Amino acid sequence: MKILMFSNTFFPQNGGVTQSILTAYRQMTALGHEVRLVAPDAQEPDDERPWLMRVPALPRVMGTEWTVPRPLPYRIRAGIERFSPDIIHAHHPFLLGRSAVHMAQRMKVPCVFTCHTRYDLYAHLLRLGGPWMAHLVNDIVTR
Repeated sequence: MKILMFSNTFFPQNGGVTQSILTAYRQMTALGHEVRLVAPDAQEPDDERPWLMRVPALPRVMGTEWTVPRPLPYRIRAGIERFSPDIIHAHHPFLLGRSAVHMAQRMKVPCVFTCHTRYDLYAHLLRLGGPWMAHLVNDIVTR
């Protein structure tokens, strides 16, 4: 099976999502599946992962270590179409997660989502309001 994953975070960020992706990659390839990952550009020298497709991104948004990926460039979309996945796995509901859904619809393949983060606990980083922001974030994620 050909599996395409989308994540808003990957190395050099080495947190739970990155480790989850690496574990899934190792397990799925050990079972004989082909796996690719679409993730934001790390603004660092390319690593030696031929299964990784980097999307241009805005670095260190709002003073954090996170990047914000830009829309999928043509070369990434073309690479995805050449790979021709059987299923797409979104690791986030936002940004590249939305791109995962759009690509799945475009290619007429299933898209699954796993939630790795309590986004409501990070809502305060948006600096746009009080507890209502956490509720709004939860509503968006669960849809």
